[in-house]
Amino acid sequence: MENFHFIQILVAASFLISLFWLERKGIDKIVFNIICLNFAVEMTVSTLLTLGFEHVGIFYTLYTICHNSLWLLLITRIFKVRGMRMIAPYLLFCILNLILYEGSYDYNTYSFVIGGFIYVAIFIYQSFRSLQLEKFQFFLGLDYFLLFIPVLFFLGLSFYFGFKDSSLGDIKLIGELDLYKFVMNFVNFVYYSLLVVYVIKRAKSGR
Repeated sequence: MENFHFIQILVAASFLISLFWLERKGIDKIVFNIICLNFAVEMTVSTLLTLGFEHVGIFYTLYTICHNSLWLLLITRIFKVRGMRMIAPYLLFCILNLILYEGSYDYNTYSFVIGGFIYVAIFIYQSFRSLQLEKFQFFLGLDYFLLFIPVLFFLGLSFYFGFKDSSLGDIKLIGELDLYKFVMNFVNFVYYSLLVVYVIKRAKSGR
């Protein structure tokens, strides 16, 4: 992955805002851990790249495993389903993928794709279930807004990584803007912007 100053600014902004505005209890404790993880990894990898250390795939792989697992923990907590039934098989897959298939040198894209698929599948299933139970107020609440935050992030990057074709990212869209930079900047902008909006809304709600 490349080092985008644009993404770093968003990561730092979400971290600083959550540091002062987000309470560390309940599901918001998980949200805070996700934001701290994002910040720590982005700053660590950026520093390593600046120092000339190019092989950062393992750092992003471990980040992906932790990041996706935290989102799976959060969604299962909110919908009150057994989280370990979702998280344990995912972690097992990630470990086997890291050791036996994609390895520790390159970024493990399948670990991201599978984690994203599980999350989006739970989100869609539970959304339809809430509709059937006529829990319409739930869709207007902050919990549902929170659960929606990573959906585009997971879908956008999963479609891109799923092709497993590095040349795909070199496709030029406008001028020097290639597909990889466009996808990365767009999904990260939406992801971190929505996290900031959530933190502000949660702080104002007084929860």
